[in-house]
Amino acid sequence: MNPMYEFEDIDDFLHDRMSESDRQAFELALQTDTDLAKRVEALRAESKVLRLLRDEYLMTQFADWEKELDEKKTAAGPSHPGGDLQVVSRNWRRWIAPAVAAAVVGIAAIGYFLEWGNTNPEQPQVAIQVPVIEDTTSHKEEPVQKPVVPDKAPKVIEKNQNTALYAALGDKQYRPQNFKITLMGDHPDETETPLTKAINLYDSGKYQAALRLLEQPDEKQKQQYLYLRAYTLYNLKRYAEAEQDFRQFRDFKLSRYKLDAQWGEVFSLVKQLPSASVHKRLDALLQEMIDTDHYKDRAISLQADLKKIEGK
Repeated sequence: MNPMYEFEDIDDFLHDRMSESDRQAFELALQTDTDLAKRVEALRAESKVLRLLRDEYLMTQFADWEKELDEKKTAAGPSHPGGDLQVVSRNWRRWIAPAVAAAVVGIAAIGYFLEWGNTNPEQPQVAIQVPVIEDTTSHKEEPVQKPVVPDKAPKVIEKNQNTALYAALGDKQYRPQNFKITLMGDHPDETETPLTKAINLYDSGKYQAALRLLEQPDEKQKQQYLYLRAYTLYNLKRYAEAEQDFRQFRDFKLSRYKLDAQWGEVFSLVKQLPSASVHKRLDALLQEMIDTDHYKDRAISLQADLKKIEGK
């Protein structure tokens, strides 16, 4: 066991938050330390399963949504007062089975990692909470004379599902940056400044500390400050503030970040859905991008995904 590396170090390695020198030292340790290599693979397996549950599985549902919504509309006719509820119930069971299966695979994949943590008290313990999913298939249906239940239940389920799909779609649109190259160029000045400190903190995943250095931009480097601050706010889940920083690039007549900042507005807006006012701003922005040919294909693709989520 290599006592130099703990859980946070492994997580930084897997998410590219290490400096180049730290990464080289870590990779050298991996070649000689089999226990460290096993811990890395265990955490990598966990991350893959979590991404499957959050993104990959959710995003594969887009293609089925139109068909399922059509079935729901067909089933919910005058002669089928409970048809709408029955269709949603079938769809809900289809979501539960694959999600439970994926969760079981994820728990098995990180088995070694948890076992390692229990036998190494020095390391931080990882608490895994497995959601308890209630089996609703055996519940008695509400009598037809109480239409309030079938009217409301599908709306709650659809809203929750749509929220998860919006979240996954927002992650899909996000464009990560290597700020040492993006902001400082191929041959950056080694002089330490608040901006270079903020970049290093950002690369280490210390977003709150980076934000403190970016709150008062240096006017000589205002664009670099705003661009990094927008991404920092996004990673802190302060999406509305990130959107505002990205929008400020519209005021610059000349900027190398102007076009990419426009897409920054997009993924910040998607993360704020399903707000109606946000949706209106996003629709206008996507149409603007389509009309000007910048990111046109991506804007059209995003429009299509949004329509699938909303059943249009």
